[in-house]
Amino acid sequence: METVNVRGPLLRWAVHAEHGIVTSPTKALQYRTIARQTLRLGQSGGFRDPFHLYSLRRGAGNAINSQSCHTTLFLYLLMAIGCRGYH
Repeated sequence: METVNVRGPLLRWAVHAEHGIVTSPTKALQYRTIARQTLRLGQSGGFRDPFHLYSLRRGAGNAINSQSCHTTLFLYLLMAIGCRGYH
């Protein structure tokens, strides 16, 4: 397995730069901010139940333990978000 060397915080703030909004290389997002944004995402998506960070953790764990086509799609989505960040 290949080791990934992460420099700076994994989850980071979006900040204004001279050429637009970019991901900060050093400013970490606080848990409270991420939790609030995740709840808003669930509300905007029309989910019946509150959407918590735990939902993402559980979904990722279930996806890793399963081999369905939905699992593959979910894992690709997680990889895409992780690789490109929020630029």
